[in-house]
Amino acid sequence: EALERQAETDPLTGILNRLGVQKRLGDDLASLREQDWVLCLVDIDFFKLVNDTYSHRVGDELLQAVAKTLQTVASEDGLAVRLGGEEFLVAMPWTSEEEAHALGEQVRQAIGSVALQTDGFTVSRTASVGVARLGKDDTFSQSLHTADLALTEAKGTGRNNTVLADQAFLEKQYNRGAFITERDIVRGIKNGEFVYYVQPIYNTRNNQVEGFEALIRWQQADGTVQSPAAFLERFQPIFFRSDYLEPRQAMRRDVLQGLSAYPETYVSWNLDLKQFVSGHFVTDVIRTAAELQATSPHPLVLELSEEKLDIHEDLEAIFANLQKVRDAGIKIALDDFGSKDSNIHRLSRLPVDIVKLDKSLIDNIEHSSRDYATLRGLAFLLEQMEVEVIAEGVETSAQARLLNDLNIYKHQGYLYGKPTPPAEFQIIEADLGTSSDTGE
Repeated sequence: EALERQAETDPLTGILNRLGVQKRLGDDLASLREQDWVLCLVDIDFFKLVNDTYSHRVGDELLQAVAKTLQTVASEDGLAVRLGGEEFLVAMPWTSEEEAHALGEQVRQAIGSVALQTDGFTVSRTASVGVARLGKDDTFSQSLHTADLALTEAKGTGRNNTVLADQAFLEKQYNRGAFITERDIVRGIKNGEFVYYVQPIYNTRNNQVEGFEALIRWQQADGTVQSPAAFLERFQPIFFRSDYLEPRQAMRRDVLQGLSAYPETYVSWNLDLKQFVSGHFVTDVIRTAAELQATSPHPLVLELSEEKLDIHEDLEAIFANLQKVRDAGIKIALDDFGSKDSNIHRLSRLPVDIVKLDKSLIDNIEHSSRDYATLRGLAFLLEQMEVEVIAEGVETSAQARLLNDLNIYKHQGYLYGKPTPPAEFQIIEADLGTSSDTGE
């Protein structure tokens, strides 16, 4: 019994640890749980500064004081837990959403009132709290994940805040794919639920569709179609594993066959730029592209998003591998340029053939002379670099006319067609009218 208590107790604070709360509320007990619980997941705001400023000894003393305070809040009916580091949990029997939020606020305020006196300084910290319901039939791990999502929102909205995972919050998280698991993705791939739609890339100089971007969609078993924003982050690392090579190729072949009425057009595919640090990945890309082009007249373009590139990646390896792809006759497009921290120096070194200007650069050019001037400068720079330019997110004829004024003739956006299954695509003739005044 003594060893069990020791295993379930956090040695620093004396309260339950992760193993201890798992034993009392864990997934194996879901069918035996007689009541619902409220989980208050707590993170001490900017705790690292305590260790860095005052010493780890003071940090440990603050954690001990917080644990003692949370024991008082939990009282005899609840549980106070240190999950690790500066992360704590308070669990109490559930009564209502109002009481659950009130408990979260009580926890937050109680931690904020903790103050240590050390070497003439008062040390205290605020806390962020995410609150979720653990139903009788719910798994503890899933409910803790929900509480963690609420905690993330509390921290993202300025910290020292309490967020309750109510129905509106859960719907928001569901729509952004927060509850999608690797198991869901794998099942969807095996069931053929992931398909490519296409969106045209229109050349306004000759009034022709010159290419298509293939965009992944998830057609779920219940008939709903998930936007990639909800699943792409989890999907890509799984989809590009070697064991899913044949499903990937089959999906791509379906796209090329569906566009057989447009044999002169190219098709662009989105890949993760970070993957190009691997020489094995590059070899697979070149080989699979050759397989597709052996049976299809469509040239292939690879689209890589700059915003996914981390400064800590091996850029030299990525640049060298991209050049190998270009040497194999595959064009490279840099997607989402201008969406966040676009780097002109890096652009000058990246071996790319096409730059796709992000929708955020296009949205306001009708009304802002500064935005128009920014776009004009980029257009001139890219022209001097001998790089093709495609404007994304073109939605109005006025935007298209202004882009034409800047000699940006290649457009993609709802003005020319929404993403659609390849076999269902129909050309839309866009009436762009005459050139528009820039307002300058």
